[in-house]
Amino acid sequence: MEQLLSFQDRLGHRIAAVLATPDRPTDRVALLCHGFLSHKNSSSNLALTQRLTSRGVATFRFDCFGHGDSEGPFAKLTTTTGVGQTGSALDYLVNRGYRRLALVGSSFGGLLSILATAEWMTRHRSQPDSVPPLACLALKCPVVNVARSWLKKLFESPVIGEAVMHSVDAALREIHPKLDYARKEGALLGFGAVNQAQW
Repeated sequence: MEQLLSFQDRLGHRIAAVLATPDRPTDRVALLCHGFLSHKNSSSNLALTQRLTSRGVATFRFDCFGHGDSEGPFAKLTTTTGVGQTGSALDYLVNRGYRRLALVGSSFGGLLSILATAEWMTRHRSQPDSVPPLACLALKCPVVNVARSWLKKLFESPVIGEAVMHSVDAALREIHPKLDYARKEGALLGFGAVNQAQW
């Protein structure tokens, strides 16, 4: 069953979303984060929804700021806004009773997922009773060096891009110090469960 709904991010923007639930009640949900210029009903998200709900896992897909049916001018989308909206979506799901959480990010949504997972796990460690751990992080072609590439082309200065890369590396270490990943030509290769026992 699919339910069209909306929630507000931390800045009060209305975010359009779809909650897809399996036939049986579950406390497991995968939050699906789409890529740049995509939307909640992308073919990847719909295929993942079908596969996961048939296995008893709910999915929650949303349109990022300025995309699809969500509020906001696309030109004002920032990584910070996207990470905040991903965190707000996780909060929304916890408030609906979901306790076993997965985060699936594609392309730009992969970058948002990495950074949001680091923030979420920091919150979990300080508030373990109210913020459940993230059980799984799955990445499909995550964009992790966009800033480096764009800034080098636009300004011939990769300084800010290097800062973003440092943030991604720090976020990955924050998620799990033993997370197995490698970067090759700007793409992350490999991912792992943050806490498989929780899934």
